[in-house]
Amino acid sequence: MTLLFYLALLGFVFLPSCIGEAVILPSGCNQPIPKEVTVGGPSYNFTEFLSNSTSPPSNRAYSLTVPEDYDIGTPAPLIFSFHGRGKNNLEQEATSKFSNSFFNTKAIAVYPQGIDRQWQGDPDAPTSINDTLFIAELLTHLEDRFCISQTQIYASGKSNGGGMVGQLACNPEMSARIVAFAPVSGAFYVNSEGPCYPSRTTIPMLEFHGGNDSFIQYQGGEDRGHRGVTEPIPQWLQEWAQRDQCNPQNSTAQLIAATGNDNVNRTTWTCGGQEGVVSHYFSSYLGHVWPTAENAGYNATSVIMEFSDRWKLPAANATQVGKRSRLELR
Repeated sequence: MTLLFYLALLGFVFLPSCIGEAVILPSGCNQPIPKEVTVGGPSYNFTEFLSNSTSPPSNRAYSLTVPEDYDIGTPAPLIFSFHGRGKNNLEQEATSKFSNSFFNTKAIAVYPQGIDRQWQGDPDAPTSINDTLFIAELLTHLEDRFCISQTQIYASGKSNGGGMVGQLACNPEMSARIVAFAPVSGAFYVNSEGPCYPSRTTIPMLEFHGGNDSFIQYQGGEDRGHRGVTEPIPQWLQEWAQRDQCNPQNSTAQLIAATGNDNVNRTTWTCGGQEGVVSHYFSSYLGHVWPTAENAGYNATSVIMEFSDRWKLPAANATQVGKRSRLELR
């Protein structure tokens, strides 16, 4: 039996290429999209996805939008967007705007819902809930239903949702499936982060934070709810620069001229000859909000989409989860 036969059993779709070789498409390609979803239309909230992330297994919820450029025969990128503590997935859609065609016409946008409106990594999150497993199961489920590029999966989120992004980046399986990560005002709790064992030597990481954030302080310390202590953001970034084997010296540029004491800076680290693998946007007067043109002079959504578009997993990494491999820069 040939390799193509075995891959077909695993659900891959084959198309003849112009040079006579087989082009392997993910299993969700050339499948009709679910009847609830409209290409280029509004999000649909799915509430009955059975997940093993709880004991016993229970239904979990998520919403998604399919972009206007989606084609059932062409693998599309996918981006997860995680809400903050006390919020929900629909509020996160309105906040992050990854479903807005002004910012995104190519990627399927997925907004998972945390149980009790929170994610693992928060001090109050029950240890009986495994949200990382939920996202792993959900991604597999979506890959079977939509034509998704397994080399172009991304994750973003705000506050506790940003902390969840950090959890995924540190997980060996999920860091082999998600290529780049972008937390906003991320809540990285000192005693809740757990071990960090990413599967790759280079993890693109883009973080946004405001110097006037009173919920999750830029310099770390007790959060506003007095529920736990968060890590200083500069220290958290430096740890990622070390994991990514970046050059010791970073580079900081002022993006927007200071008005009074306000300024917007971008700091980047070069890793393995690739500039900006670890990147950070700091707005000195910004609070615990998603940066927009109105409140920060730039839009985090645009920056995240541009950052994500730079990175793509090697094809082998998408089919060999957990195997360490170098990142391809597009």
